[in-house]
Amino acid sequence: MSFSREAYPLLITAVVLAALTFALALRVRSWPIWLAAYGLLILSLIIAWFARSTPMVSAYISVPAVHS
Repeated sequence: MSFSREAYPLLITAVVLAALTFALALRVRSWPIWLAAYGLLILSLIIAWFARSTPMVSAYISVPAVHS
């Protein structure tokens, strides 16, 4: 699966944040942190789904400027 180049920073940030939260949840063993980690994982998957490199998504990401 390919992703649009513009979405890489957001996608990488979301994945790293989810991974760090899972690491913290393993260390602390607190259920609210586990819940937050799973929520961030779902958010990362949603971002990845929207960041796919398809014509429809590319049209939303790089909207041409309107000239008057």
